[in-house]
Amino acid sequence: MLARAAAAAKSVCVEVELILSDASRFSLPERYDGAICLCGGAFGLLDAEDDPIGQPLSILSNISRSLKPGAKALLTV
Repeated sequence: MLARAAAAAKSVCVEVELILSDASRFSLPERYDGAICLCGGAFGLLDAEDDPIGQPLSILSNISRSLKPGAKALLTV
C-alpha cells in the first residue's frame, strides 16, 4: 500500500513522507500541524495479547505527542 501511495503521489508531483510502523509504538522526531487517521486506522485491530483499552490509548498518545500545540487531528473510528 505504501508503494502504491508513493507512486500516486509522484505521479501528481506531491512530496509525501510515508512511514511503516506499529501505531501503538511509533515515535517521530518532529511535530506536525495535523494528523489524519482514516477508516478506523489501527483502532480495533487487536492481536490476542493486545489490551483493548491500552492499545487505543497508546495510539492516541502517540498521535498527541506527534502534534504541535493546537494542531488538529481527524479520526474516523
